[in-house]
Amino acid sequence: MGKGCRASGVASSCTPCTSRWQAGQLNRVCVKWGKTSVSTKSRVRASFLIVVPAVVGHILLPMSLLSRLWRTTDHDLPTWLAASFFAASYFAFMYVAGAWSWFGSLCRHVLPVLLILAVWRTYPGGRGKTIPTPLVSVESVAQSVLGTAFTAMTVLALRGRKARAPVLDLAFPLRGGTFQVGQGGASRAVNYHFSHPSQRYALDVLSLNRLGIRAQGIYPRQPQRYAIWGAEIVSPCDGVVMAAVDGFPDSHPRIAI
Repeated sequence: MGKGCRASGVASSCTPCTSRWQAGQLNRVCVKWGKTSVSTKSRVRASFLIVVPAVVGHILLPMSLLSRLWRTTDHDLPTWLAASFFAASYFAFMYVAGAWSWFGSLCRHVLPVLLILAVWRTYPGGRGKTIPTPLVSVESVAQSVLGTAFTAMTVLALRGRKARAPVLDLAFPLRGGTFQVGQGGASRAVNYHFSHPSQRYALDVLSLNRLGIRAQGIYPRQPQRYAIWGAEIVSPCDGVVMAAVDGFPDSHPRIAI
């Protein structure tokens, strides 16, 4: 790509099998967003389908697990182990596969620290008085099962971060910022494209600001409010530019809140 080609989309969702790169047509080649009007009803629906689950999964549920762990202070060791195992496995999965570009890198690192403090402070070893509970309870079994499931998902997420042979060595296509692959990898746990054969090798590339957040707002409509705005786009491999077209209007996200 020639100099002066800039990212004008909110994020790039590109499949690296395109036969040719057209510098001025990034929006048409890689980004599927168009200039569509967004109604108030669509924004409300988006807040429930996207924003609310993200807040629950990244903030509310971790805080609930920490609160539940603190309430096991006076319980016996099996109850504490089940609660700690479930909390630790969920925190590990979210740390590896969570969409922290919404909430910032500080939040991502603070939550595990809070978990370690909670586990340390609530450890029942050496206490004279604890509330006896059945060795096998419904709650402990449920926490153990969920903990095992999230542990398996964490392993899949970690394995998905490793490239599987054969691989093609490509340079990173963006410059001028701090970038992160939001969705991409060799497992469904870290890449929702993976289950679609035509999109299996697609990457959703995000740019992060100083706080580790991708944009000023949840889904702002103005492209300039995204950290990726203005990033330089370069070719990931050697090749011949067959055509270059410019002059297309900047695209906007279909969902803007």
